[in-house]
Amino acid sequence: KEPIPVGIVAIEVVEPSSFGFSADTLWFNGQEYGSNPPSQILTVFNAAPGRVEFNWVANDSANWLTLTPEAGTTPTPVDVSVDIGGMLPGTYAANVYFNKVELATGIGGSDDTVVVILEIENPPIDDSVAISHEIGVSGQQVLVTIFGKNSAPTFEVNLPIEFNTAILEYDTVIVAGTRLENAELSIAYSSVMSVIVIEGQFPSQSLAAGNGTLVILSFYIKSTAQAGQISPLDLFPFLEFSFVLDNAHGSATVIPQFTPGSVTVDYPSGVDDYDLAIPKDFALDQNYPNPFNPETIIEYSLPTAAHVQVTVYNILGQNVINLVNEYQGAGNKHVVWTGTDASGRPVNSGVYFYRLTTDKFDMTRKMVLMK
Repeated sequence: KEPIPVGIVAIEVVEPSSFGFSADTLWFNGQEYGSNPPSQILTVFNAAPGRVEFNWVANDSANWLTLTPEAGTTPTPVDVSVDIGGMLPGTYAANVYFNKVELATGIGGSDDTVVVILEIENPPIDDSVAISHEIGVSGQQVLVTIFGKNSAPTFEVNLPIEFNTAILEYDTVIVAGTRLENAELSIAYSSVMSVIVIEGQFPSQSLAAGNGTLVILSFYIKSTAQAGQISPLDLFPFLEFSFVLDNAHGSATVIPQFTPGSVTVDYPSGVDDYDLAIPKDFALDQNYPNPFNPETIIEYSLPTAAHVQVTVYNILGQNVINLVNEYQGAGNKHVVWTGTDASGRPVNSGVYFYRLTTDKFDMTRKMVLMK
């Protein structure tokens, strides 16, 4: 190697270190009320060839964004995760600022930025309203359950119900213990038009997304009603069952899927006939057929109206499926189990247990699925 001539200074030009990232933008997609999107790995490295590695530190202003770690030495993998709990649908963006410090010199460098974009979608609309089917006796009270499922926070619920006034006489709306218990109710009833319109509003706190009993309707079956007569409980023409979403969700009106109900007159008035129609005691009968494949019928009796649960368990005591979870009127009831779990998947052959639970009764029986 030749010596450097006297009077000449050798200068080595070194390229400044610079940030390099495996991605300049990270995208996350989630759904309101859903689970958090999977985290992503962002690799931080020195993009200047041959340059010494450097320390870095990152910061951001988004409370839904987490970096692990928040500081390190290149090259470093960083776990980037988001928490969408309580966030409304929309597009969110956050800048993550990176600052470097040279290991050799301790001199700070310029910032660099990675953008994180989070998109939260509205949940799929699978809202529904269903009315129970009840059996009653002329001259006696019958309770009808209106069940509802809403997939987004709701400001207003509208329930227009048509019935046969030649068979049923409207009594009252029961909200205690239902999802409309805290609503501001407006009830309009017309015997001429044979309709009840129930409107429930939640001005201070929206009805949370969920499912369950919305209200319970109390009717009296008229003494003139004959055994075998049926009053449909259906949608009143020109009106719709509807859920009006809260302001945060654009005040949109959602028309749920609707399943009508009915009240059937079982026996004419009279003590003997009434005893036949309404059981004296709670009971849970043995399922039939048993053993069974692929389905079986479970019958039970309610001497009074009650909130009813019928649940199937496996031999380990694990919940397989909830067949019934609603308020029901007095009478003889039944439910069919098709040998599937809560997700609709067929279960294996074996011994299972079914349990009837009310606030006044609890009983379990055994059944066998044989394929």
